[in-house]
Amino acid sequence: RLVLGTSNDEPEGAFSMMSDPQADLIPAGSIGVAITPLRPSGQAEIEGEICDVVSDMGYVEAGERVRVLRANRFSLVVEPVDGDAPAEGIA
Repeated sequence: RLVLGTSNDEPEGAFSMMSDPQADLIPAGSIGVAITPLRPSGQAEIEGEICDVVSDMGYVEAGERVRVLRANRFSLVVEPVDGDAPAEGIA
């Protein structure tokens, strides 16, 4: 027998992220640095935050600059950037 004693009106975990789909999204075009190799997924520092990302163009070496192509609450898609791109978003 299962008895639930309390209710919780506060969103928690993954469901709290769905409440405002645009809150705190990193904007497309932001520039960051891959801190792990992206094969094609890994981590990058973008706007001072360490983010889980997926490379749109396959393998990216750690230390390479990346640009955010698209972002939603559950994924951040990036591409490698050439050395001439402005350094916006790098903390």
